[in-house]
Amino acid sequence: MVQVSDNISFDGEMPFPENNVVIYREIYTIEQWLRRIIYAAMVAKHGKIWLDIIPHELGNNLKSRLTNLQDRVYLDCENSDNIIWLLTLGELHQLFTLESIWPVVNILTGYNPNFISSKINELREIRNVIGHNRAVTHRTLTIWRGLSMSLRHGIENFKSKLLYNEENVIHLGVSKDVSEDSVAKNFHLKIRNNDWHKFQPVFSESEYFYSLTHLPVEPFGRFVRVSSILDAYLSLKHVILAILINKSGDEFTISWPKTASVERHHSVIDKFLESAREVWTTTDYIKQDPKFVCDPMIWFYENRKPIEE
Repeated sequence: MVQVSDNISFDGEMPFPENNVVIYREIYTIEQWLRRIIYAAMVAKHGKIWLDIIPHELGNNLKSRLTNLQDRVYLDCENSDNIIWLLTLGELHQLFTLESIWPVVNILTGYNPNFISSKINELREIRNVIGHNRAVTHRTLTIWRGLSMSLRHGIENFKSKLLYNEENVIHLGVSKDVSEDSVAKNFHLKIRNNDWHKFQPVFSESEYFYSLTHLPVEPFGRFVRVSSILDAYLSLKHVILAILINKSGDEFTISWPKTASVERHHSVIDKFLESAREVWTTTDYIKQDPKFVCDPMIWFYENRKPIEE
């Protein structure tokens, strides 16, 4: 039987520091957002050649790690081959120092190079303590909370740009607003005979990304079957930025960079129109398989943007 106090729990004879769990959970979240930020900035700036800007030695190391992914299949865990999620924090820090993507990182987050460089180094130190099973104290937790708060401001900016962007241009039809945009025009030509009672797709764009959204339609109360939507976009996984899913169900968005080729733009549109009505289930996300729900390509958002405290 596990005995618990504010600081320590006992698993039989073994004491366990509960603050380690608190810090690790928050580190997991922060680290995932930092990976999303660097990935979004790289594909926004460099499109399909984003892999080519990774330093040569690091790129070779990552290729080697990719070949070992198949050895983890038997563990039945999330096993994405997106190399951003294979990086150590030190290597992630190395990518954050690339000058070519800094204008985009700054726009998406408000971070500056010196700030994010120092904060990732601090994050790495605390993560190493947790990762090597060293017991932390309330003082460690206080230090971590200060670091976490300093990083979260940029993360909230990033969310406002990618998850809750109220400045997105929504293209409502084939008219003057899309006449010069072959991507939007292609989308609207393909849905001209759409039955809007059964299917409500919306095409929009931000500064760096295009988006296609499946709005809620009857029958309501459904959830995206995450395994199915990942499978549907498997052939385009290196084209799209993310599959954004409303946590409340009934709605999702496909987001991909404007830097993709025209052919890729059209492929994403075709895949969306082909599969958007076929990926639904009545099973809530907390009951679906974690290796799919936690896949790096899946980004959840709230039905309404959370109010900042």
